[in-house]
Amino acid sequence: MGKSINKVRGMALILGILAIAFAFFTRIVSIFEYVTFDIGPDPDQITFGYLWMDMWKGNFPQLGLAGGGGKYGFAIPPLYIYLGFPLTIFGTAPEFQVLTNGLFSFLSIPLLIYFVYQLLENVEQDKRLLLSSLAGFWYSTIYGDYFINNFSWNPSPIPFFLLVFALLYRFQMETSKPLLYQAIAWIFFGITVAILVSLHTTTMLIIPVTSVIASLGFVYRNRKNTRKCLLPFLSILSANLALIMYWNSEIVRNFANTKGLVRALTEKGASGEPSSNLFTRLFKAIWETVYLGNQVFFLNDNISIFNVVVSAIFFGISLYIVIKKYRGNKTLIGFFAITWIIFLYASSNYPDEHFYSHRKILLWFAPILLAIASLAYLNFTKTFDRILGLVLAIIIGYSIATNLYFNQRYLASKYGSERLLSVADTVEIINQIPVGSPLCDPAKKGKRKEHGQYDYIDTFMTKRELTITNACPSGSYYIQPKFKMAIQMNDLFPIFTLAKTPPLDRPMTSLLETPEAYLYKIE
Repeated sequence: MGKSINKVRGMALILGILAIAFAFFTRIVSIFEYVTFDIGPDPDQITFGYLWMDMWKGNFPQLGLAGGGGKYGFAIPPLYIYLGFPLTIFGTAPEFQVLTNGLFSFLSIPLLIYFVYQLLENVEQDKRLLLSSLAGFWYSTIYGDYFINNFSWNPSPIPFFLLVFALLYRFQMETSKPLLYQAIAWIFFGITVAILVSLHTTTMLIIPVTSVIASLGFVYRNRKNTRKCLLPFLSILSANLALIMYWNSEIVRNFANTKGLVRALTEKGASGEPSSNLFTRLFKAIWETVYLGNQVFFLNDNISIFNVVVSAIFFGISLYIVIKKYRGNKTLIGFFAITWIIFLYASSNYPDEHFYSHRKILLWFAPILLAIASLAYLNFTKTFDRILGLVLAIIIGYSIATNLYFNQRYLASKYGSERLLSVADTVEIINQIPVGSPLCDPAKKGKRKEHGQYDYIDTFMTKRELTITNACPSGSYYIQPKFKMAIQMNDLFPIFTLAKTPPLDRPMTSLLETPEAYLYKIE
């Protein structure tokens, strides 16, 4: 028996170490091979870069980036920009700007291990440790989380702060600490709410509802203690103080942002209004949950019916087991359940075609928590439970394997023989171009007309006073990456492949070749 216990604890320790080591390399180390400074239709990373550099000049933003795809004239609050600012003290390189996301993603791994351990009450210690470590390792392999935390993007820290949000609420509901400790927890609860609503439109809409419901639950539980019932007001105060610059902007602009948000909630979407049919909306909510498997947990280059079926089986089994057998911490699972239900209701109202995986980040922990809780409370002395456990174990293994495959492809795009051009590589090449020369950038148009990647790199890093132009006149220089990221801007984002970059259809003289790119002079 003792050897068996030691073996289980040893496996838990190994999984925990692997989770943290893999997360550290992918979320921290690989950031410095920064290949996603300018991807997709919107140059958000470049925009953030200019905002952070402006902050060093004393210009502090009162609003974040446009919400709702920029269609309704409202923006999310600016706290993400303030979260990313401190690490820019290390330099102007974009790697330091994205490092904040990497740190929060890395820290979410041990935090998830701790969270799952707290969730699995009434489970023997060794099994509890093993399953907590398994949850952390599984999440560390999630390719979508790795990818979005390797570039500056406001939704990226949501998982970390969502865990903090839930753990703070559990402390408030279950602690016997003095009132001072509870007051401090409610203050941090409010600050966490302020941060979460500043990270994406989905959290801006859903987290306030969750926090109100949670606060009302706390008040109801402590309805005979007047002083405790007043504690949630501390969170309201701290949240609004954290958003003081946002509210200042709203007052000055006659609440223009709030009006834009109301328009977003009341006007038709790109594909029309959501269905008023209850069955249709229920099906959409279920579909968005099941399809999370295709987008985040069971990956393929294309839409896979097989993965949809696997996802449906997975959710069906784990939901059945949790509903029937769960005996863990009810505060934590209840808090997440409320958040998920509100999110699913919101998703049933979403009429547009693509419901990208990053719009579902609030749901990302659901498959992991359901599966791990299922394995925790199955009775493996029963044949039927052993079969269910085996099926779940196989599906979890399949999820980890498919995600590791896409992690490997992403790492190969950074470190392989056929790799993407990084910011550091670009800096080295630009340093070979004579001062004051024209640099051809065909992408410098539309949303990139004012701020392109070369504008940022030369303005704040190389400082060679280049003239960046999309006209590409004779005598200008042109950097041609050997490969570009062909990213799927559909509901399978961020899956991508490497595509060879076609050369400009112009006579050019080759000046330099590096493993990642060519430098030409246009004749």
